[in-house]
Amino acid sequence: MRRRLCLAKLPASALFLSRTIRAQEELPTVGGVDAFALEDQTRVVIELGGECPFEVHQGPPARVILRNALYLPVEDTRVLSAGPVRSYRIYTPTDESFKTILEFDAAAGSRLDARMAGTPPRLIIDVLGPSLAPQTTSTSPELARLEEQAQREMDGFRARSADGRLGLKIRNIVIDPGHGGHDPGAVGLKGTKEKDITLEVGRRLAARLDRAGFARVSLTRTDDSYLNLSDRTAVANQYGADLFVSLHCNANENRKAVGSETFFCSEAASSEEAERVAAFENSFAEPEELTREESIVDIEWVLFKLQRKLLWRDAARLAADIQEALKIGIPVRSRGVHSAGFFVLKKARMPSVLIETAFISNPEEEALLGKADAQERLAESIASRLSAYAA
Repeated sequence: MRRRLCLAKLPASALFLSRTIRAQEELPTVGGVDAFALEDQTRVVIELGGECPFEVHQGPPARVILRNALYLPVEDTRVLSAGPVRSYRIYTPTDESFKTILEFDAAAGSRLDARMAGTPPRLIIDVLGPSLAPQTTSTSPELARLEEQAQREMDGFRARSADGRLGLKIRNIVIDPGHGGHDPGAVGLKGTKEKDITLEVGRRLAARLDRAGFARVSLTRTDDSYLNLSDRTAVANQYGADLFVSLHCNANENRKAVGSETFFCSEAASSEEAERVAAFENSFAEPEELTREESIVDIEWVLFKLQRKLLWRDAARLAADIQEALKIGIPVRSRGVHSAGFFVLKKARMPSVLIETAFISNPEEEALLGKADAQERLAESIASRLSAYAA
């Protein structure tokens, strides 16, 4: 279910209105509010004209307070027919603080999570029902036993590796053209859509890797179709890929931002900018994906949690090689190699990288990305470096 609520100006005192008008040039403005209701989760998305501080209060009542932004005097209540939120109220107190409050009538045991994402920014608020809200539990004896067994297997795995890391011999590759279908990704000033660029570069890259002698090269999508982030990783895992490559175009509210960069996964972001890029890409995840946990704890899952740090280390080496090739192959500035917690990479059971080819938000780089010869050079640059790892 999806409902849209546009904030409308309601009558207010002349004093409050005059203060609002004086603040208009300095403070970001609110656009609209969308509510997405699922069985166990409700997502509310607030469109903003600029970033602003916010606070999350678990309640009761559960509330999110946005500060230092321009909100016209408004009070409205919306009733939802599904999800843990029965209704929510949005209102601006008539005081001197310039704040707007979202107050939720939510099921007992629900939990709020909020984050800023996108350009222009959106505040994304998830209300997780009792079945999805994180619970605090202690490590069980069974889990401790599984972790100990997994650690022994990892020690043996390292001992069998000549230099203590995973071998970088690649037979099967899965290429993931980012976005698709109803999700256009970032859109340039001229209307160029990220989903179209990533698909075209992905097709060209697959063709070149096929000719390079890899046993199997697959695409997560071959047309303008949509897959959620979990399904993209699942394709790579099911195909038994040795490498997962996710293709994207960068975007920034600063239209002068330029360059290419390559990312690998890590628990903590390597920089504030890397964290921003990951937050933007993760904002396209479906609400239920962000909170879904493994339902069964088994030796395979525990082993993977230990193994993935080695996978990420190999991915860092691959990312450096790919970025070096991009630096030579395409006429844009190299922004280097970075790491962050990309949702689409986290559960990949093989080394995985995410490539931001160039800034679609920059008019010059948008024009470059739309040219067939530039798309071919991108594919050629990536393929030339990966071919050295062909098994």
